[in-house]
Amino acid sequence: MNRSIDQLWMTLHQAGLAESAPPENRTPASPWYVKVLLAFSGWLAAFFLLGFIAMGAGLVFENHAVALITGGLMIGGAFAVLRIAGNEFLEHLALAVSLAGQALVVPAAQEASHV
Repeated sequence: MNRSIDQLWMTLHQAGLAESAPPENRTPASPWYVKVLLAFSGWLAAFFLLGFIAMGAGLVFENHAVALITGGLMIGGAFAVLRIAGNEFLEHLALAVSLAGQALVVPAAQEASHV
């Protein structure tokens, strides 16, 4: 349980309104097939995101510095979303953005190292 719920339960217990132990945090877990479907959709979304970037901004793939910066920003944004994510949709959205960012950074870094 989080801290505010523990404090609330303690206040209720001290006031004599709660007699038992605090309830356990029971968030229902998603079934395995839902998680598999969300993971697959995250990978598919990463490919569509890359295609969107390729069609909308071809400059990103042509210039290695722009690809490194854009990919780095995408990875950083995915990390930030993952840190605050409270549900599985946001986690897989961060997965898609991170994979697309990595697909931009890795080839650009390889080409930059050959120069």
